Amino acid sequence: MHVSSPPNTPREKKAPPHPQPITSAANDYGQGSSPGATPKVATTRTLSTPGLSAGNHDCPPEQLTDCHQALEQLQRNCLQEIKIIQGLRDTRPLMTASQSGHNGCIYLYGSMHFSDEKAFPIPTSVLEKARNSDTLALEIIPEEQKKISLTTPPPAELYGMEWYRCLSDKSRIWYHAYCQLTRLPHDTCKHQRDSDGLLTCIAVAWLTSLGIEGESMDDIMIRHCQHPDGPQLASLEANPTGLALREQVTKSLFLTPEDPTFTSFWNEQMEDLPRLLKAYTTLMACNRQDILNPENAKHSERELDLKRNQNMVDELLALHNKQPNKSIFVLVGGVHLLGESNMLTLLKQHGWTIEISQPGLNALDQ
Repeated sequence: MHVSSPPNTPREKKAPPHPQPITSAANDYGQGSSPGATPKVATTRTLSTPGLSAGNHDCPPEQLTDCHQALEQLQRNCLQEIKIIQGLRDTRPLMTASQSGHNGCIYLYGSMHFSDEKAFPIPTSVLEKARNSDTLALEIIPEEQKKISLTTPPPAELYGMEWYRCLSDKSRIWYHAYCQLTRLPHDTCKHQRDSDGLLTCIAVAWLTSLGIEGESMDDIMIRHCQHPDGPQLASLEANPTGLALREQVTKSLFLTPEDPTFTSFWNEQMEDLPRLLKAYTTLMACNRQDILNPENAKHSERELDLKRNQNMVDELLALHNKQPNKSIFVLVGGVHLLGESNMLTLLKQHGWTIEISQPGLNALDQ
């Protein structure tokens, strides 16, 4: 699975590392860092990046200015959108699965794996359901994540250098304009070990420039549920099948320079950088699940998701059967509740009734 533009849901990410040396959105917004403030306009200049490529790459000032202005306009539009959405309630529906003859129930809540709790708080009613459940079931709890064995990715220096070398002139101009606007060091690419890490770094720096500071949704929910009578934690993918499927997902993120699609993939992303950044804003910051269309994914990705859905439902039902009168709160990636053979559909096939206990409206329609 290679991330495309606009990207599918971010897959199994830990909280992304904060790119250095960005410290706060105050770099671009004057006093304070509140979204909605007017971004400062950085002075556009010819940029050269010694040591980043075989030779210094100078960006034509006129083209750099055009790209910089386009990104500034996108930034202003995204800030307006975020300001509106921050005044609305959470957009994710809380689903309840029940079965006749049992007092226990299963709550299912989809996440983006990455959220800003202060800007986009989880509704109190949803948190109460999680805190009062007997079990909090995640795709995989942090301790189990360590069991996944990964193929060692290529050296960071090699990957970053090869990535920059493959960029077309147009892509490099967009990259330098982006770095200038977000204050991201131009050699940041050298420190990324794979394609997914590089795209994540680009996304995080952009969201930071919009005043969005995120963390793992799993960590947020675990923190809220930590109290003496809180739910026990459980993994839905810690079994051998689940771990093997997750490893396939993670390995598919490593697009190496030897891959025949390496150059075309990266130039497709960078030459249409505004669309990529807009997609990240909509998906990760605004939590618009309606744009997650599993049918847009590659066939191999859909097949992998179907297998993961089936495995997680099997584990969920086994967990329920051990304590049929207990409640389980399930937090999984939103894509697992959408599309063909999603977890809700599979539960229905096992005789469960699915209801919406917390309506989730599309934020931009409110």
